[in-house]
Amino acid sequence: MATRPTLFMKRNSVSCRIVWLYLKQNAIPFMMIDLDECKPSDFESRSPLGTVPVLQDGGHNIYGSQAIVYYLAEKYTNYAGFGKNNERPLIESVINWAATTLLRDIGNNYVYPSLNWPGVALAKESNSSLVDFGKNEVIFHLDVLEKHYLCHHEFLCGNSSTIADCWVAVVLSLLELVCFDLTPWPRLRSWVCSMKSNGDYVDVSYNHEEMVRKSFYNLNSSASDLKTVSVENLT
Repeated sequence: MATRPTLFMKRNSVSCRIVWLYLKQNAIPFMMIDLDECKPSDFESRSPLGTVPVLQDGGHNIYGSQAIVYYLAEKYTNYAGFGKNNERPLIESVINWAATTLLRDIGNNYVYPSLNWPGVALAKESNSSLVDFGKNEVIFHLDVLEKHYLCHHEFLCGNSSTIADCWVAVVLSLLELVCFDLTPWPRLRSWVCSMKSNGDYVDVSYNHEEMVRKSFYNLNSSASDLKTVSVENLT
């Protein structure tokens, strides 16, 4: 009997959530080990850099979200979610952008320093400059999504949702941590709402939604005292 692949992950990690989402969308049986709950003593031997996600499948240890999703697509799903053959180059290009430049600018250059996360935030003046730079980069990326990718189609690479849509949606969810207003990008805002309504997306985003709530509310306050934190207080 073949063993199920095992996903080593952290539920709040963007890179882990996209792999988890692909597994769920395609009903691939797997086991999950959340390193925030239990870190195996031999984990470093599976991931030379000590990072997640890592997929163990038989004698293979695959690390990195892109490598894992491509591995799963080839072995288990016949590239489900990657569109038609002539659409795959565009879809893979969007995935590469989302997993690298988009994630870096939204996460490391804007959201994380805005929240003064340890290991990312800089000294006060430098951190403020980084946030300003990051915000400008975020606006640039949102303009690209609004005016290019969503200008003529309902989804990023055509008229059907693909793994590229899922990837970008998960990365953009980081903006919820700083209450970023998408109103100036109406097509993008509508697309985000559509992506977030997917049941599998909801399932892999529970911990993220908890983090969003904790960003805005004092958990010790009563419901009547809860106040939304303004964007100005977070950026």
